Amino acid sequence: MPTVRNLKIAATGDAPVVQAVPPTITEARERIQEHQHAIAGHEQAIEVLEEYIELVGKLGSLNGSGGGVGGMQRRKNPHQSPTVTKIGAPTGLLEAIRALAPKMPSPFAANDFLPKLHGIQFKGDPKSAVRDAVLSLRKKEVFKLVEIGKGGNPNRYEVQK
Repeated sequence: MPTVRNLKIAATGDAPVVQAVPPTITEARERIQEHQHAIAGHEQAIEVLEEYIELVGKLGSLNGSGGGVGGMQRRKNPHQSPTVTKIGAPTGLLEAIRALAPKMPSPFAANDFLPKLHGIQFKGDPKSAVRDAVLSLRKKEVFKLVEIGKGGNPNRYEVQK
């Protein structure tokens, strides 16, 4: 990148034209040495930080904590405002299933909800999560068990009125 001292102004007609003058070999070598010296300094800083991380990890394992110095860890700010969701929008899997249930043909199985829940991201197995959510809603008396599944067939439910 040209610097002010390496610029040459050539007057051509009405407006001056700025042209960059390439550095001499000596200047280029000096710049290379400057950059190499800066890189060496950064490498030393990286080594020091890696040693620090290793030591803090050892201290954390000795104190039984997850990695803070002296067993202390940073906590989240309790004064942050909560995330606002749209009013009436499902806030989780239970609410989504509860909202879909009246539209499902009766009797339905937990697996019947899976194709309609394409917008929800699951951490684990989607089938298990939906099954557990349906069981939870059954305990809350939202769903009624109509047919117990036998021979590998799923349980069938309907919306309790």
